[in-house]
Amino acid sequence: MRVDLVLDSGTDKTSLKNEKNTIVTSYNRNFTGRNDANPNTHGFVASPEIATALALAGTLKFNPETDTLMDKDGNPFMLDTPYGDELPSDGFDLVKTHIKLPLLILVRLLLMLILAPTDWNS
Repeated sequence: MRVDLVLDSGTDKTSLKNEKNTIVTSYNRNFTGRNDANPNTHGFVASPEIATALALAGTLKFNPETDTLMDKDGNPFMLDTPYGDELPSDGFDLVKTHIKLPLLILVRLLLMLILAPTDWNS
């Protein structure tokens, strides 16, 4: 999942080239110019929860622990605190992860090296 917040002060790409801009994103591609080719854009990496909260608020000044947002009828509301497991409670299962395929490839390569008829002295 990828979440982005882009704050800019212009609408066309040419006017943004020299204006300062901020991007908050939940993925690690935060080098200058990556998202909009503007060398004055600074990218910041945040959790998906924080990036989503800032995107909903539309400002970097929003504090999701204390500030409110407005619904379509103008009623204030606060975001719920995120919850869930950061890490699996039973640890990582190698069979269910992406390690399985690279591990099988590594084992096959090792077997090929061991079983290959090669003269190591030549």
